[in-house]
Amino acid sequence: MRSHSSKVCLSDLLRMLSRYRSALLAIGFLALVTSSVWGQDAVLTDDAQVSTTTPNTPDGAAQVMRVRPGVNRAFLKFSLNPTLLPPGTVGMFVGRATLKVYVNTVNIPGGIQVAPALAGVTPWAEATLTNSNAPALGPVTGLPASVALAQKWVTFDVTRLVQQWIDNPGSNNGLALLSSGADVEIDSKEDIPFILGGGLLLSGHPAQLEITLNHAATADAATLAANATNLGGAPSTNYVQTNSPLVNGPRTPLPGSSFYIQNATTPQTADFNITGGGTVGGSVLVGPPAVAEGLPGVSDFSTLTVHGTNYGEAKIQADQLGAILSLDSTIGGVRRDYTLENGVRGQAGVFAIFDRTAYSAAPANPFAGIRLQIDPTGLVTIPQSLSVGQTLTTNTLSTNIVNANQQFTLGGSHLISANNNISSTFVGLEAGLNNANGPLPSGWFNTFVGTHAGKSNTIGGGNSFFGDTAGESNDVGFQNSYFGSGSGAFGKDGNNNAFFGYHSGLNNAGVQNTFVGSLAGEQNGAGSFNSFFGMQAGQVNDIGGLNSFFGVYAGISNTSGSHNAFFGMNAGKLNQSGIFNSFFGKNAGHDNNGNFNAFYGAGSGQATTTGANNSFFGTNSGTSNLTGSNNSALGVKADISDGLMFATAIGSGALANANDTIVIGKAAGTYNGIARPADTVLIPGQLSIDTLNANIINAKTQFDLGGSPFISALGKLNLFAGLGAGISNTTDNQTQGTFNTFLGGNAGTSN
Repeated sequence: MRSHSSKVCLSDLLRMLSRYRSALLAIGFLALVTSSVWGQDAVLTDDAQVSTTTPNTPDGAAQVMRVRPGVNRAFLKFSLNPTLLPPGTVGMFVGRATLKVYVNTVNIPGGIQVAPALAGVTPWAEATLTNSNAPALGPVTGLPASVALAQKWVTFDVTRLVQQWIDNPGSNNGLALLSSGADVEIDSKEDIPFILGGGLLLSGHPAQLEITLNHAATADAATLAANATNLGGAPSTNYVQTNSPLVNGPRTPLPGSSFYIQNATTPQTADFNITGGGTVGGSVLVGPPAVAEGLPGVSDFSTLTVHGTNYGEAKIQADQLGAILSLDSTIGGVRRDYTLENGVRGQAGVFAIFDRTAYSAAPANPFAGIRLQIDPTGLVTIPQSLSVGQTLTTNTLSTNIVNANQQFTLGGSHLISANNNISSTFVGLEAGLNNANGPLPSGWFNTFVGTHAGKSNTIGGGNSFFGDTAGESNDVGFQNSYFGSGSGAFGKDGNNNAFFGYHSGLNNAGVQNTFVGSLAGEQNGAGSFNSFFGMQAGQVNDIGGLNSFFGVYAGISNTSGSHNAFFGMNAGKLNQSGIFNSFFGKNAGHDNNGNFNAFYGAGSGQATTTGANNSFFGTNSGTSNLTGSNNSALGVKADISDGLMFATAIGSGALANANDTIVIGKAAGTYNGIARPADTVLIPGQLSIDTLNANIINAKTQFDLGGSPFISALGKLNLFAGLGAGISNTTDNQTQGTFNTFLGGNAGTSN
C-alpha cells in the first residue's frame, strides 16, 4: 500500500495545485451564493483500514486507505454532536446526506459499497482497529459506486443511515467501505495538508459527510413588522392588501387599460401584448369559425402566432377538416412550413407530416415528409420507411423489418435490447433490465433470453441465461450458463456454473458446479465443484462439495456430504452427510449415511445406514449389513450379517456371520429353487495356516510340519508318519518301493 512522503517535491506541488483547483473554484462560488436549506458537514473523528493479511495489526495512521476484494476494508466514523444540528432536529428532517471519499489511486476499476458498522459493547477507534476486532457490518446501503479514474471524488447516498443515527445516536458506530470488484486507495484524514502563498491552508482529502436539512423547523423566522417602507427591495406603494377593493369585485376597465382582460362569452375587441407567461386550464378559441370547410390550399384559417426571439414563429391552426397544424421557421432567409394535414391534396383518409414548401415544389419527393394512410377500420399504413428517434407506442405494428437502435418494450416494460458497446443481447420481458453499461468486464458478453432472465444482473459478465427467470437474481456472478425455467434463479454471485433443466441450481451460491436435469441441484447453497446429472440428482444439496451424482434421484438427499461418487438410479439416495463413498449401480448404497464405503453392483449395500469402511462387490451384495464396518463381500448376493466388523464373504451366496471371519463359498442349500452342495475350495499351491480346525482334511500327497514332511503317502501303497520318515521313497514303480509303512522320526529314510 502506498504512503505519502513527508516532503513535497515540485511535481507533487503541481499535482496538488491541480487537485485543489476545483476546490478553490467551489470556495469562491459558494462565497457568492446562499442556500435555502440548512447544510452542515459532520466531523470525521476516526478512519482506518484493516487487512486480512495482517489481521491483528492496527493501521489507523496511514495517509491512504486501501479497499480491495477479500483483503482490505476502510472504516469511517463521523460525529453527529447535537451542537452541530438545530435544536429539535430528528431524522426525518434530513433531506439528504452524502458521503464523499477521494480516490487517490485506482489499481483495478470496479465498484465500492457502503455498509453500516453495527454498534458493539465498545466503539472502535482508529488507533486500535484491526481486522480481528472490527465490528460486524449491516446490509449494504444503496447500489455500488463505480470507480474508474483516480484523483476523483466518489459519492454515496447515506440519507437513511444518517436519519437512523440522529434518531438513535447509540447506533452510530461508523461505516465501512467494501469492494465490489474495485481495488483502490482512498485519502484518509492523515493526508498531508498543503499551504499556499499567503498562509492559506488547504487540507488533504479526508472523507466528508454532508448533511442537508429541509424541514421548516430548521428555517430562520422573519420578524413581524407593523409597517415597512420597502418589501423585497421595492416601495411599499407598489403593493395592495388582499382586502383592497382594487382587487375585489366587478369593475369596468378603463379604455385602453393594459391591466385587464374581460371575462365574457362574446369576443372582446381589444389587442393585448403579454410579455409574461401563464397557464390556461380550459380551451382557447382564436378567431371566428371558418366560413367553409375544405382542404389545404382552398382557404386559410385563423392562426395563433407565438413569436420567438431567434427561431421564427409557431402556428396552431384550427381543427376543421383539411386544417393544418404547422410550425413555420425562417432559416437563411427561406421560409419552411412543416405541416400536419387532415386530407392531403384531395385524398380523403390520408394524413401527412411534411415540408409544405418541398411538397409543393415536387409532390413526388419522398423526402418531403411522411404520409399515413388510414382505412375505414382504423388501420394506419406508412408506405415509406419510418425512423423513430426515441419511443414508438402502438397497439398493433405490422412491418417487414423493425430496426430498434437499443431496445423494444412491451406494455411499457423492457422486452428486447442489444448493446453493441458491451456485446450483450437481452430478449424477454425485463431480461437484463439492470445490466451495467460500464467498463470491461462489467456487464459485458451477456446473453439473456426469457422473462426476467438476468433481470438483476449488474456487473456480472460472460453469462448465458435461457428460460423464464433463469439467473433472475444474479448480480455479480460471472461466466455462468443457465438453461431452463428458473435455472439458477436465486443465486447472486456464483461463477463458472452450468445448469440445464427446470429449476436446476435454483438457489445456487456455489462455484464451478454442473447440474443437468430437472430440479438437479435445486437447493444447492454454497456447495461447489459438484456434478449432478439426472432428474432431482443432488436436489437438496446445501454445502456438500466435490460430489459426482449420475442418475435419476442419485444423491437426492445429500446436504453436507462431500467427495462422494454415486452412479445409477437411486444410488446413495438417502445419503445426507456421508463422505468419501463410491456407489455404482441402481439402488447401490440407497440408505447409506456412513463414510468411506465402496458398493459396486445393483442393490449392493442398499440397506447400510451408518456402517463405514465397507467394500461390497456384486449385485445385491452386502444387503443384510446396516451398521457393520470394515466388512468385505465379493460375489452376487455375497452377504454379511448386520453389526459385524472385519467379516469377509467371498463367492456368490457366501455368508459371513461372525466378526473377524473369512468365509469362502456358499453353504449347502437351495439356490434359485435348486438344491446345491457346499462349495469345495481348491488351493493348487501351498496353504499356510496358523491354526486349523476341520472335520475332514484331505491332502493329496502329504502334510508338512514346520516346513518338513510329517505324514505322506509317496510311492505306491506306502504310509510314512514322522519327521523325515520315508523321505527318500519317491518312486512310482509298481514293483519297487511299495507296500512300506514307516513310523517315527527318520524311519526308512534311506529306503
